[in-house]
Amino acid sequence: MVSDTINRRYKFGFFLTLVAVGLCLLFDASLKQTAGALILGVSAALLLGGLSVRTLQIIGCLIILASGVAIVAVAISNWRDANEQAAHEYENAILDLKDAIASPEWSNFRPITSVKLDPLVSAFAALIRTKFPGAYDDLSDDELARKTLAKYPQYADLLPT
Repeated sequence: MVSDTINRRYKFGFFLTLVAVGLCLLFDASLKQTAGALILGVSAALLLGGLSVRTLQIIGCLIILASGVAIVAVAISNWRDANEQAAHEYENAILDLKDAIASPEWSNFRPITSVKLDPLVSAFAALIRTKFPGAYDDLSDDELARKTLAKYPQYADLLPT
């Protein structure tokens, strides 16, 4: 009988080949794909069935090692791609910020550090708030003084420029 002359590795390889062919047919694979799975399965069963156990162990270790290296390489590649994308997004945000600052809306912008609070400006604003209580509470002292002087330039000599 033929089954007495083949070892367990052959039998296991042929069994896995039959399972693969059955799955191909179950999942509606084409006839070419199913025949390809059959040919590859029989070839692998004949190859692995004829090798010694020691050789199969070495091949198994090499496959596991190669799989580990591939997994690490994919993880490193994904990490590098994510960092490159984050750096690209950061650079674009910086360029957008530079463009926004260069726009005409920001041409009259003065940073807060350039504003000098003068005690006379605070006193002038307090005088205006005393005369009109609650009307200008939402404005800063500097802004209130600037708007008042724009509307009534005759008070400009009260404050230093």
